[in-house]
Amino acid sequence: MDSDIGGAVQNGSVASGTFEQDAAALTQTANRLLSIIRARQQVSPIPRTLITRWESVEDEAIRTSIRERKVRGRDQVQLLFFHADRLATNAAQFRDPQKLIESITQLCFACFYVARSRTYATPEVRRAALELSDKCSAGIRVPRFVRVELRASLEKTKADLADWLRFLGPGFDAVKIEGILKEAKTMGTRKDLFVLPDLPPLEATESAAELLAAAASEQQEQADRLSLRIAYDRSDSEVRIRSVELFGIRGAPGSLKIPFLLKKEPVSSLIFGENGTGKSTIVDAIEFALQGRIGRSTLYDSPLSPALRSFSRDSDNWSLVELSDGTKVRREVVTNAGGTTAAEPLTVRPGFRLAPITIQRSDLLRFLDTGALSRGTILLDYFPASSETLAIRPDEAAHRLEATLTELRIKRTAYAERLALLLGVSPADVESREGFSKSIKEKVYKEQTPYSFQQNRGWEAMDPELARTIRNLSQVHSDMRSIKKQLVAKDNLLNPALHRDQVDLVKVALKGVADEVTHAFRAICREHSVERIDILFGRSGPLSLDIRVGLSDGRSCFPQQIFSEAYRDLLALLFFTSVAKKAAEHGQVRVLILDDVLQSVDASVRQDFVNHLLSNFQDWQLIFTVHDRLWMERLRSLFSAHGHRFVEHQIRSWDAAEGPILQQPGVDVLSKDLMFMLDHGEPEGIVGRAGPLLEHLCKELCARFSLMVPYKRDGRHMLADLWSATQSSLCDTRLEAELRNLAADRALRNLAAHADPKVLELSMNEARHFGRAVLDLYTAIRCPDCRRWVNEGKECGSDRCISNIKR
Repeated sequence: MDSDIGGAVQNGSVASGTFEQDAAALTQTANRLLSIIRARQQVSPIPRTLITRWESVEDEAIRTSIRERKVRGRDQVQLLFFHADRLATNAAQFRDPQKLIESITQLCFACFYVARSRTYATPEVRRAALELSDKCSAGIRVPRFVRVELRASLEKTKADLADWLRFLGPGFDAVKIEGILKEAKTMGTRKDLFVLPDLPPLEATESAAELLAAAASEQQEQADRLSLRIAYDRSDSEVRIRSVELFGIRGAPGSLKIPFLLKKEPVSSLIFGENGTGKSTIVDAIEFALQGRIGRSTLYDSPLSPALRSFSRDSDNWSLVELSDGTKVRREVVTNAGGTTAAEPLTVRPGFRLAPITIQRSDLLRFLDTGALSRGTILLDYFPASSETLAIRPDEAAHRLEATLTELRIKRTAYAERLALLLGVSPADVESREGFSKSIKEKVYKEQTPYSFQQNRGWEAMDPELARTIRNLSQVHSDMRSIKKQLVAKDNLLNPALHRDQVDLVKVALKGVADEVTHAFRAICREHSVERIDILFGRSGPLSLDIRVGLSDGRSCFPQQIFSEAYRDLLALLFFTSVAKKAAEHGQVRVLILDDVLQSVDASVRQDFVNHLLSNFQDWQLIFTVHDRLWMERLRSLFSAHGHRFVEHQIRSWDAAEGPILQQPGVDVLSKDLMFMLDHGEPEGIVGRAGPLLEHLCKELCARFSLMVPYKRDGRHMLADLWSATQSSLCDTRLEAELRNLAADRALRNLAAHADPKVLELSMNEARHFGRAVLDLYTAIRCPDCRRWVNEGKECGSDRCISNIKR
């Protein structure tokens, strides 16, 4: 029979008819076990009064009565036999293998108490009961005192066939009983008896993504029934940033102040600077002042992350943010008692406690690359469980330990090499803690004990460099041992029980985020077959964050299965901005900084994302940092098209002594080189700057007014093609005078377009006339205040702003 059962399930699939075969085998085994129990009843029947009393009582109630000794003496033994009988009967009737083990357990206890009795049974019956209890106990869980007593008693006695006949009656012996019990235990521990037959595997019917679809609706219903059990302070909700000032922070060794004001009112900002010029330094200074952290972390002095202090300034490092309510928030960099870098003060304004104010590229990568089971930890610095503090991710402490251990390993290698040279041994001999101790004992203490070596002034007589190296390496070994112990226990930091309150808050706070992400994704990616995006927190694990994508054909999948990298980036951006919006509903300041997060995103996707952001975050103060000039120009146009007020800051360069060097206010990047050459340059320099600017202006006008340009197979249009379309199409507009002025300089346009050597023969007057004519056209089609180009719609209110070129 065992071979039949063993072949029932193979490789996770079920053969036809296996279910019925297993069920029949289980029934047969239960009946054979029942024959042992009922054989005992034939010798000593269970009283009818006991059966009547307990037959309608639940199994758990019977177990409790026996465990708490509510039934004593002979009745307790009879109740155990009665319960064993009922459990075996149920195993056969309901095809439940677990009931077999429970029945054997109760039979074991019944026989054990019979063997213990001095008045209930004869010595021969007690011997047989003792052996049966021992055979029942093998392979099942029984209390230790039962096993100890059984072992001790069996060493003193052994039952013979006559004893079995007195206990169970004719037809039973030890060998037969042992076979029945072994068969019942094997069947009772089977986990694969009831796999449904003749059905396809789970993967072919319902995928994990499809199962999450039902779970998403359940989570939504749960969120509808709950509300945030904490009242966050909303007093700062209307605050905006007026300016940031920093000194000695990161890449700014000197003083730097950035205003975010337009007509004395705080507005959004575009900060342009090439890579390495200090854009992130400005962002970090804002985050440090307002939230006391850098990149969502308080790990300020790790060798694996940017230093908070400027390397050019060891003291007096601070950041200050002026807010629209007239207050100023100043935070300093200090060294605490433990010798590590810290922030002071530690308090955070109410409006900046609910969520990070900065989104960086690393946040997107963490969101996309972290497994679903631990992805939810990225939300544990949102919505703190206490309204008085700022939430910190639990993995922050682990990162700090790992960074410290990395630094210690570097020190260990350096000190070990230095000590090896001084002692004349191999670095490998002192790099480990055990090798270090052995080398010191052999090479330094020699025949002395550590105590006698010290008493004999051995340390004082030693070469100072050797003594210092030994002390340093000893300290490193000690610190590494301590850190490693903490790292072993770091998993407890992610213990869900420690974060239960905050997890519940996040679940409620995420209500509606999936709807917003879905709506935005479908609006941006119209060609995609996405019907629904569900976001589930704490579903597949206590700290999990699962994302399920529902397609228009009814199928479900995960983002990695269907989205390109660009769309996954977009999904991460939509998620973080939607959660930030939810935080603002509960009192978070409506300020969001996007630190160069869009540069690696597909061009069409990032443009649509910015349109979404400007449409749905109209009353927010948005701060973008950008390192690409073309993208900067595109952002400027998008902000202007949405009527979103902003100021620009251009970082011209970075200096080791001064840090980021800003472009002077009012300087237009597109025209500044030409203006400089008009004042200080030679004719060839003026024409060399005027030509590219004129070509750029013609491209803008052709694109904005859909002008007809001669077809080019490679798409590269010459200035002559662009100028011809511009001049002929717009000559009857308000630009007539500027275009006519440039039309007179045809020869100069050709020289500028082709860098002809004849440009060296130009007079200063000719060059300046051409340069000023280009600047006049530029001024006529772009407002110097709001930076809007013509044909962009709403004017800014300035007398110089021209939203169209009609007469």
